[in-house]
Amino acid sequence: MGLNVFFIDDEPLLCEMFSEIYSSENVRIHAFSDHELALAAAEVVEIDIAFIDLRMPGLRGEKIAERLPSSVDCYLVTGEIAPEYTFNFRGVITKPFHNETIRSIIQNKLKSLS
Repeated sequence: MGLNVFFIDDEPLLCEMFSEIYSSENVRIHAFSDHELALAAAEVVEIDIAFIDLRMPGLRGEKIAERLPSSVDCYLVTGEIAPEYTFNFRGVITKPFHNETIRSIIQNKLKSLS
């Protein structure tokens, strides 16, 4: 069984890098620099984990998370030191993030599904 991981960030290069680094045989990365495209895809893809940037043009990350199914493990990704948000994220990942942190979250989710 594989994971569907959404990465939503308004920086296209970061989306591309995230996809290249974390895609594997068991992990499908769906990266979006446009939150509307991400929300449309969420209607047809069963998401396991979502990494969402706090400051997206037009819609803050917490508002994006609120529109995803409640079963999705949502993580906030931000460059802010003390971000303020209202959504109950599973965790906060500070940019620049460490590969080990993302890999650990993905691997733990894979283990929980097997």
